[in-house]
Amino acid sequence: MKCPYCNSDLKIVLEEKEVPYFGKMLFYTLYCENCGFKFSDEFTLEVKEPKAYYLKVESEEDLFAKIVRGSNGYIEIKELGIKLIPGPFSQTFIKNVEGFLNDVEELIKSQLNFLSGKRLEKAKKLLEEIEKMKKLEKKFTIVVKDVTGISKILSDKAKVRRLSEREIKKLRGSIHYL
Repeated sequence: MKCPYCNSDLKIVLEEKEVPYFGKMLFYTLYCENCGFKFSDEFTLEVKEPKAYYLKVESEEDLFAKIVRGSNGYIEIKELGIKLIPGPFSQTFIKNVEGFLNDVEELIKSQLNFLSGKRLEKAKKLLEEIEKMKKLEKKFTIVVKDVTGISKILSDKAKVRRLSEREIKKLRGSIHYL
């Protein structure tokens, strides 16, 4: 494989590790000794039972529940009308519900200068709703689904069920790189 910047041969480093909540993962790095280009990524090597998790966020404890997201994880907050869907550059992460809300808030804020009219008003309304959710003035449900069974919500309060064949087919259809 050639470097996209200087066309020198790239070095490849592969490492397999057991990672809590994710299972076996492959970490890889491509790097160029000539110009310093570097690209790293990871993906899970295990597939578990496809599941859906639902958590009604009503308390401070719920805001601290952990979301584990594998690269095929789908996350939705229906009350906001937002969805994080899998794609070619999907990131794995572990963060609490409040941290996820903060990320959504920052993403919306980063777009404000590019919006006008109804879209700007909608973005501002979403920011107000997120603030109410973080202060627990508005209850909401966070949904996590994953056809590989990696993504989940770590909370005793979370409801869990196996995904139906129809849901699996629909979610797999939204993954554009498989």
